[in-house]
Amino acid sequence: MKNILKSFSIIVAIAAVAGGITYAIFSDTDTITGNTVGTATVELDAKGEAASGIVSKPIVATNLVPGEYTDDFRGALHNQSTVDVKLYMYLDNVVGDACDKINLTMTTGHAGGDEYARTILNNVALSSIDTPAERVEITGVPPFETAGPNITQVVRERAQLDPSADNTYQNKTCTWDEVFVAESIAP
Repeated sequence: MKNILKSFSIIVAIAAVAGGITYAIFSDTDTITGNTVGTATVELDAKGEAASGIVSKPIVATNLVPGEYTDDFRGALHNQSTVDVKLYMYLDNVVGDACDKINLTMTTGHAGGDEYARTILNNVALSSIDTPAERVEITGVPPFETAGPNITQVVRERAQLDPSADNTYQNKTCTWDEVFVAESIAP
C-alpha cells in the first residue's frame, strides 16, 4: 500500500510539473508605449513699474524725520506660470543702523483693476518679515485668492521712519531686498 501511495505521489508531482511547463508555454505579452507626464512651470517676474502718480520700485528716499512716510512706490508681480500660484514676500539683506526704526506699509490688488484693494502690511517693522519663515502672503482672499497664469498683481509700498526714532537716528540708513515667492497650489 505504501508503494502505491509513493507511486501515486510521484505521478501527481510529475503531472504538476508538466502542467506548469505546459502552462508557461502558452502566454502572450504586449506593450502600450509613449506614456508621458509633463510638469507645470512656476515662473514669477517681479519688477518695479510706475503708474499714474506712483513711482516705480525700489523705495528710495532721503531726509526722513520721525513719523514721516516716503512717497508711494509701485511694483508688479507677473505670474508667467502655467498654473495658479500663491504669492508671498519677505525681506532679505536688511542692513543699516536705522533698520530697527523703519516700518513698511503695503497694499495690493490686480493690475488694471482694483489695484490697491487689500492692505497686506500696515506700518510693520522690517524685522518682523526679514526671514523666509516670516513671509507674508500677498494673495489669499477675494478678489484674488490666487494669481492665475498670465495675471499681474501689483504692490504699492511706502516706508516710514518710526515716530519713536530719537536723535541717535540722524544721518542713518537702511537697505533691504524684497523677495517675492510664487508657489503652485496643490490640488
